[in-house]
Amino acid sequence: MNKRGKAFIGVISVLLIFSLFQIQAISSDEGDQSLSPVPAKSTTGKGGAGVPITTTELTDQGEEYDIKPGRIKFDFEGEGYAVQLRRIKEDYTEILVIKLDESKPDDITAFTTENSFNLVLNEKNEVDLNNDGTDDVVIRLNSIKKEKGKHKTANLFIKKIK
Repeated sequence: MNKRGKAFIGVISVLLIFSLFQIQAISSDEGDQSLSPVPAKSTTGKGGAGVPITTTELTDQGEEYDIKPGRIKFDFEGEGYAVQLRRIKEDYTEILVIKLDESKPDDITAFTTENSFNLVLNEKNEVDLNNDGTDDVVIRLNSIKKEKGKHKTANLFIKKIK
């Protein structure tokens, strides 16, 4: 094989190795996250960039949601909000409560973060959505389930406070 052929094979080898490292890095970053919700009650849809969105109605009785990282969207006093499950770890979850920009309903990046917190197993957090000094919803982490050794599902309970 001539020098040109060896150089070509060398370049292809470097690109292949680089690609494999990129795939491995992406896989390990996703680690324990999967983006497919399994809601207890609701309708689901996909937001842009593969973010699953579960649309529901807040109730005084509350609902449980078995969900992988994604959003649970609802209306409160005529405004759109969502509870976003960002990450599931061994014994806690990372939660964002966000106010949606209703003028851009198809843009999943059009929101403001109202609150963020971690929940450990059986812990709850009460959130004031409209900043009137009264808590409006309670979010509780009931359980975390392992699936296939690494992907996990969290069972969240969300209830409107009377």
